[in-house]
Amino acid sequence: MRPARYQVQAGFTLVELLIATTLLSMILFVGSYSYSLFANRWDKELGDFSANIKDVRAMQLLQTVLDGIVPVVVVDEGKPGFYFSGKKQVLTSVSSNGLFDDEFPVVFEISAEQSGPGRMTVIYREASTQDLLLTANGQNIAFNHSITLLDDVAEWRFTYQGWESFEAKSSAKFLNQRVPAKLPSFEEYSGQVRQLVPEVIALSYRQTAAPVHLSAQLGKEPQVILSRYLGASQ
Repeated sequence: MRPARYQVQAGFTLVELLIATTLLSMILFVGSYSYSLFANRWDKELGDFSANIKDVRAMQLLQTVLDGIVPVVVVDEGKPGFYFSGKKQVLTSVSSNGLFDDEFPVVFEISAEQSGPGRMTVIYREASTQDLLLTANGQNIAFNHSITLLDDVAEWRFTYQGWESFEAKSSAKFLNQRVPAKLPSFEEYSGQVRQLVPEVIALSYRQTAAPVHLSAQLGKEPQVILSRYLGASQ
């Protein structure tokens, strides 16, 4: 009888197995690193998107409040004027478009407050006029609602375009003078001192990119309301 032949077994050598393991490890490392980069970029873009949505929402809320500003007469020490106090970084007035009370007009305050070196946080405060008697621009208001509209703001500026005073506008009307194509702008506008509210409120602010601009057109004839208190006919 012939001796049985040995059968040759096909397989990997130890060297081939080590090479294959090394290549597989490299592939897994590259894949894991690529996924990490993608995930980080996705998280950043998602964070930027969420921040942009928040900023757009804040602009919409600001526009809503500013568009709803109404001229409310207050008589301070016998002198009638309007409840409106506008400064570069703070605006206080009355709006029919409150963010919390949708039944009554509200007294609101929008202020840019320092939160760090060269940075500001924009706060909105509101109080309903349901049980509030306004007597003067400087009276103490107990705001019962407050929200942060914007964080990390680098620049914030209100400007107010309108007539310099009730007398100036009344005189122009009485003399049939032509209204200027563009009324002057002011960094401060007191409804009590000028006995008017501005005709346009402009807002410019910047966070990190290009400035954002908002504007609101107010009523042009508030002196008609005030004339009832002055006993004059306009």
